[in-house]
Formats: sequence, structure tokens, C-alpha cells
Amino acid sequence: MDNYVIALALTTFFAAASISCIPFLLGRIRQLESTARAAKDTLRHMQLSADQSPASILYVSPAGTVGYANSRFLELFGCTYNIVDKSVFDNSNHYLPEPIPEKITAALKEKASWRGAIVIPSNTDVKNPVLGSVTPVFNTSGQVDHVLLMFEDSVSSRATAAEKLYHESNYSHLTLLPNRKLAFEEIQRLSNASHDGESHFALTVMDIDHFKDINDTFGIRVGDQVLRRLGNRLAAIDEFTCFIAHLGGDKFALISSENKYGRMIKLVQQALSKPFKLGDDSLSLTACFGVTFYPGDAEDSFALLRNAEAAMYQAKSVGRNRVHYFKESLNQQNIAQFNTANQLANAIEKDELSLCYQPIITLHDTQACGFEVLLRWNNSILGNVSPDHFIAVAEDTGLINPIGAWVLNQSCATAAGWQGQLANSSIAVNVSSKQFTDGQILKDVKAALKTSGLAPERLELEITEGLLLDDLPETRSALLELKQLGVQLSLDDFGTGYSSLSYLKRYPFDTLKIDRSFIKDIAAADESSALTLAMIAMAHSLGLKVVAEGIETMAQHRLLAEKGCDMGQGFLYSKPLAPSNLGYWLDNQSSPSQGANLGLTSDCV
Repeated sequence: MDNYVIALALTTFFAAASISCIPFLLGRIRQLESTARAAKDTLRHMQLSADQSPASILYVSPAGTVGYANSRFLELFGCTYNIVDKSVFDNSNHYLPEPIPEKITAALKEKASWRGAIVIPSNTDVKNPVLGSVTPVFNTSGQVDHVLLMFEDSVSSRATAAEKLYHESNYSHLTLLPNRKLAFEEIQRLSNASHDGESHFALTVMDIDHFKDINDTFGIRVGDQVLRRLGNRLAAIDEFTCFIAHLGGDKFALISSENKYGRMIKLVQQALSKPFKLGDDSLSLTACFGVTFYPGDAEDSFALLRNAEAAMYQAKSVGRNRVHYFKESLNQQNIAQFNTANQLANAIEKDELSLCYQPIITLHDTQACGFEVLLRWNNSILGNVSPDHFIAVAEDTGLINPIGAWVLNQSCATAAGWQGQLANSSIAVNVSSKQFTDGQILKDVKAALKTSGLAPERLELEITEGLLLDDLPETRSALLELKQLGVQLSLDDFGTGYSSLSYLKRYPFDTLKIDRSFIKDIAAADESSALTLAMIAMAHSLGLKVVAEGIETMAQHRLLAEKGCDMGQGFLYSKPLAPSNLGYWLDNQSSPSQGANLGLTSDCV
């Protein structure tokens, strides 16, 4: 009975207590519901704010998958919501600028933020460059919950007028790297900090190999796109304590401590070799590097940059993907080239140029059939300058066009005035590939023939194989038009460069000239002899005449004549002659050996 009373009392107590708690529980439930609604509203407000934010926002999970992207991000990068749940490291996703995936990896690994200016590869109205940030967001346990990417207003719209002016004055608008002006200041700063002579640094100038081909093939817009992407890649190398500047065009400066320049060049080469995606195509680049050191090579900023550029051009003259170091001899070479170009610019006005004529004879009867025109230059300061030197300078400086036109006018006028034995002789004029690529040759030839009245078939143009390497339609068209005029065409120095039967088939040549290097040892039973005889047979099978250059002995003469070579020239017959001596040479030539020793050639050697 007592137990029953106790149980009933407890039941009554708990029932009463439960009833009294109902208002409290109901209040708590309403409070939780309100909190949940507030949290939901907050989340909705945050999502609306993110979606309508002027900034581009992207959440990336620790695994690298996209969790959220706002509409501004999708618009800016030209993508859709399909990127959600996709990995930012997937090679098929090309919407992010190249440095960003690397910065995401660093944020996850090092738990560090990054902020900087980048170029957005989009077709929207965005004004590049854009301020970007990559920030790890931590949970309450201190672990990275996600990575937040934000791309804010463009630098130009956010900056003050002073900041904008500074940026435009000191940074490349294309690559966002420091420009030439800032590179000079950095060189000067480092040299000023090195008064004790113990702090040395290296300056490297880099020029991309054959970058002009990218502009010519894909267009300048694509070329600029490649430079922008390269600028982003080079900017990522800053952690290695180096300074990288864009000097203009496809030329860059790399400044580092003396013991780190090699490492830096390797990193830049890696950045170049990583393929650049161009629509359905991709390409990798190489570059040539010129290296100079402070203070060993120079202590002046301008001199250092000049030294590095000289070494770089030396590297490019050898081939692609080269590294060359400055030597003082390069300075002397550059000074000599400058002096030559300076004097050569006025050579025509000062009447310092002259023409010599070396006879070309038919081998079967040793009679002169024409003359090769050779240019000479006697300067009042430099003296007699070698053609190999000044013609190369003329090509580099563009002076070859006015000089080439002068040679054509003078030689055609001289040949048109020949009489007697010379009346039907032809003239062979060497033509630079620059005259073709600059579009001058047709105009100059037509003008020289019209002014002189020389019959076109008496003019032969000697062309080297270098002109034909690119197989340009303009070159083929110009040669065909010259041929239609009646001008003869000769392929000069055959066998020394990139000899190809295809040249002889595709272009309308009349004559093939075998280089003197093959003639030198032709009398011996060696490889040169076999190759020379093979070239003669090949040319004849294609209907071409053959001229052998550099004949100096009767043994060479006899062998070439026996093997059917049509014509020859060389010291055996005559050295180059002044125009006034041509008639005398013809009157007194009775044999090859006698013709070479008439004592008339000292002014034209």
C-alpha cells in the first residue's frame, strides 16, 4: 500500500512538472525557429550580395573543386554554372589565368594569402589588369575550409590619377611587368648599393626566337595574347629574388644576384617551353639570352644593357635557344659596325662606290661571254673596306636598297654603252634577299633597264639560296615577273647552304653557279670532285647552264671542260677589272694563264 502511494505521488509530480514546462519548451522551439529563419535569411542575403557583387567570387574546396561561383565571375571569365563541382586543376578548364591554380595550391599548402594584378583572358569589356586575391578560409579547428578567390575592379578604375600615371610610366601595359625605365632604375639602384665592390649582380637580356613568325602566322592580337600569358608566368618567378622587366616587343631583362642567374634562365626557359594554348593550336617557345656582369663588364647602367643586348644578338646569330656571355670584343665589333654604317650612309653622295667586272668565259673555247659585277668601296677614313663586311652592314641597316639600286643603274648603263667585242656581253649582278623582301627589286630592275636601254636578256640576277628558304609567294611572284621581262636568273653559291633540288624545280632559274669551295679540290679524286660532277649532271638534266666559280689552275679548267661544265670564272682567267680595262683585256687575252697576268687589276682586287 505504501509503495502504491509513493508511485502515485511521483506520477502526479512529474505530470504537473511536465505541464508546467510546456510553455518553456514551446518558447524555446519558437526561438530556435526564429534563429533558423534568421540564419536562412542571412545566408540568402549573403548569397544575393555575392551574386550581385561587383567583385567576381569563387569558392574552392580543399580538394580543388568549385563549390560556388557568382554571376560576375561567370560573366568575367566567360563560363557557366557547369564549372561547379569541377576541379580547378583540370587541364580542360582554361578559364582561370595561368598563375591562379598555382596560387590556390600554395594557399592550401602554405595557408597563405596572395594578392596581385593579373590579366583576364576574356572577351568582356573588362579593363585589364584586374586585382585578384586568393585567400584560405579556416574553420573553428584551424583547418582550411575553402579557398576564396576574388577579382576586384580593374587597376585603372581604382587607382588615383597619380597611381595610374605611375603605373603607365613604369609598367608594360601588355605584360604588366616593369618596363625599360624601371629596369634602368633597378640597375642603377643595385650598382649604387655596391660601392664596396662585393655585391655583384648579373643582367640578362632575353629575346624570343622567331616571334615575328607568330605575328605573321596568327596575327598581332594572338602575339600580344602570348606575351600577356608569358608576363603572368614570368611574374610568378619573383620569389627567387630576381627582377624581370619587359623592355618592349619580345625582349625582356632579367636581373639577379651573380650566383642565381643560371637558375633564373632555366626557370624562364621552363616558362617558355610550357605550351601556349591558341584555340585548337598550341606552341612552345625558345629564346636567346645575353648575359653580362656588374662590375666586371661595366659599371654604367647604359653600358650594362648595351653589353647584354650585344651578347644576346651574338647568341641569335648562332641559332635558337642559346646563351652567350658578353666579351669586350663585342663592343669593338659594334663600334666598328656603327662606324661602317655611318660612313656607308653617304658613300653614294661622296662618289666612293665603284664597280669592277670579272670575266665569265665559256670553258670549251675560253672566250668571254659575260661579266660578273662586283661592288667596291674606298672610304676616306676607313680605306678599302671588304665587301663581305660592308654589304653585311648594308643589309642590317637597310642601306642595301639604295646601294642595290645604284649598282643596277650603274652596271646597266655601263653595259648598254659597250661596243665592239663587248656589245653583246651580259652582266651578272648580285642581288640581296633584302631587296626582294622589302619589295624593291622589281621597281629597281625596271627603272635601270628603262633608263639605260639595256636589253633585259643581257641582265642576269644572281640570287643566293637564303632567299628561297621560306618559299614565300611574293618571292616566287617577283622571280616569275622578272623572268617575263626577259631577265636571266642565276642561283649563286650552290652547295654551300640549304641546297635543294626543289628550288631548281619551283623557280625559273637559267643558270646554276657552283661555289668555289667545291672547285678548289676538284682535280683530286675526292668527295668534292664527285659532288661537283654530280651537280653538273643534275643541272644539265634540268636544262640549266652551269658556271664554276673560283677556277685557279689549268687542271681544274681541263677537268671541268671535259665533264661538260658550260662556263667558269676565277683568277686563272682574270681578276676583277675596272671598266676602262675590259677592252684591253679582251684584245690581249690569248690563253687563260696569260689573261690572269695582264697587270690591270690592282685597283679592283
